[in-house]
Amino acid sequence: MIEAGKTYRLRHQRKGNAIVRIESIGEPWIHVVIVQGTLRGIGAGALWVPGDNATVRDSLCEFTCLTAERPAPWIGDACITENA
Repeated sequence: MIEAGKTYRLRHQRKGNAIVRIESIGEPWIHVVIVQGTLRGIGAGALWVPGDNATVRDSLCEFTCLTAERPAPWIGDACITENA
C-alpha cells in the first residue's frame, strides 16, 4: 500500500521508470513529483524531469518502497519519507 509523502521507485508500463514522491492518491489517479530520473509520454514535449509534477494511472504502475535494503540504483540510499 503506497502512502502520500513517501518516496518510491515507480515503474510505469508506458512512461518508464523514475524515483517519485507521492503527493496525493485518488482513484484511479496518483499525483507524484519526480525526484530522480525522467518519465516520457507520447509526443516530443511529453517529458517529465526532476521537480515536475505528473499524474499516473494506478493500474499502469508498480511502486517499490525505497529502503537501505532496496535503494534506488542511481541515487544510493533514498529516504522513505519526505522529512527524513
